[in-house]
Amino acid sequence: MLGRLENSFIKQNRFVSDASHELRTPIAIINGYVSMLMRWAKSNPDILEESIDAIKSETAHGLL
Repeated sequence: MLGRLENSFIKQNRFVSDASHELRTPIAIINGYVSMLMRWAKSNPDILEESIDAIKSETAHGLL
């Protein structure tokens, strides 16, 4: 019984770690594009469009 409990705990920790990693990556990408938007997109429509498309893509990917 104790072995099964320990195995379940290890699996739960692995799941939480994997889920956390899967969330951090798109959030880091979105954060980078938001920073770029704040710096350069006001005067450059190409950067604005690229950033919006990337943010949209990352959020859509996270919803799958």
